[in-house]
Amino acid sequence: MKKAVLFPFEKVLLPVVRHFQELQTEYELTEIIALPGMGLSSKDAGIACTQPLIGVQVVDKLDTESSNWDTLILVREYLPVGFGEQDMVNTLLSCKKELVVLEHSRDRLPQWLLQLSKEEASLRLVLPKEFWEQEVQATGYEGIHTPVLLIGGVVEEADVLEVTILATKILKDMGLEVATVTKESAAGIFNFLDFKPLYSECRNEAEKIIRLNHVLQIIEKEMIPDIIVIEAPDALIRYNDLAPNGFGIWTYMLSQAVQIDFMVCCLPYDLAQTDFLKLLDQDFRLRYGTGIGMAHASNALVDSVDLINSKRLSIFYDIFDRMEVAVKEIWTETEIPVCNVISHADRFGIYLHSLLESGE
Repeated sequence: MKKAVLFPFEKVLLPVVRHFQELQTEYELTEIIALPGMGLSSKDAGIACTQPLIGVQVVDKLDTESSNWDTLILVREYLPVGFGEQDMVNTLLSCKKELVVLEHSRDRLPQWLLQLSKEEASLRLVLPKEFWEQEVQATGYEGIHTPVLLIGGVVEEADVLEVTILATKILKDMGLEVATVTKESAAGIFNFLDFKPLYSECRNEAEKIIRLNHVLQIIEKEMIPDIIVIEAPDALIRYNDLAPNGFGIWTYMLSQAVQIDFMVCCLPYDLAQTDFLKLLDQDFRLRYGTGIGMAHASNALVDSVDLINSKRLSIFYDIFDRMEVAVKEIWTETEIPVCNVISHADRFGIYLHSLLESGE
């Protein structure tokens, strides 16, 4: 297994780092590199979201001459504007390092990098399988027969990617063939699919829905999965009048492209209350055609003071143990199963298995 580092690290990538060794076997992650200023240098990556330690240290300096790693995994979408990417790539290659570049689509790559990838064997581009290029193979709008599990959040930061990755692992461990779709380019290292380019295409809404349906038809026919797991492309619902939070438009479009069979809803733990979950469940049954099969309670909370002042959603991460206490009280109160999947992966697995068995 090749020793690798990931750069640049952002909080949203914590689930990828946490499950890195579970869903791929080519690379061993020795450390992760953050841009200076995050305050995480020499700390465990789990601290980024005040979550349990994961045993991977964060550094804030890219040492191209280090003998501790052979491969740099570059998540291009998080490079800051003006970053000297070309100089860094040339330096890495001159130091005989392997470079793995993760990106949403080929269109987002600069021409010099595309050309270099043809000339350098140690430069590898990891792009999602571009099923949308095969649109010609799909004819008309057709129903998808494979069960679809949608994982989304009342707010997007409520560990949606974490739940998506863990659900994929659990389903694979159950012996199922799983096709997983996320909006995170870094998940390409796990061979996950990526629909983000489809939403950004210059098409009207009806055409995008048909396009999504065509791509899902192709995935069903070519991959023959037992289940399709999809990370919601945006928040499931408007948060409030101050912060509409995207209104859940993209996720609604997805629900028109494919029937959603099961849903896991991720939300801040202070919202995971019986009455609120019932309201969400009723809304989602009308909006998406299925209710909440189970819920993940996250330690990511909305900063209500900043919401009022700035009229935008701002997230902070509460003390994990405080969330744990609150969730244990919720377990016995709600009809909809609730847990935190990070600390109770086994319980999540039981819930997930029961949900699929129910055929809800």
